[in-house]
Amino acid sequence: MENKPPITSGNKHLSLQEKQKIIDEWKNTGLSKHEFCKSRKIIATTFYGWLKQVARVAGMPDSDLAPVAVVKKSPGFMVKPASESEIEIFLPAQTVIRLRVPVETLITLIKGLSHASHTAR
Repeated sequence: MENKPPITSGNKHLSLQEKQKIIDEWKNTGLSKHEFCKSRKIIATTFYGWLKQVARVAGMPDSDLAPVAVVKKSPGFMVKPASESEIEIFLPAQTVIRLRVPVETLITLIKGLSHASHTAR
């Protein structure tokens, strides 16, 4: 990434378009939000606020988490024992992760993801 000047808006409020431009720049860097903020001297909580504001205006959810939907299986679907569950995680670029795990492991995973999503903000 080329060396960009720090974001120093002082008392000036950035327009929604300026915030979107900075967010688009971050997306193109491949850096984490934290790394990008550090490199551009942006206060992380300010940047997260911009992300929420831009998402809200665009009609997107305020979260980095994707919506979850329960999908009915086809009529020939074999019922699994209650002690095991299967989940599918859809990632960008049409990547799908399929996991068959014990129910207790799935519960632990969901609790961990929920905790991580709240502490990352």
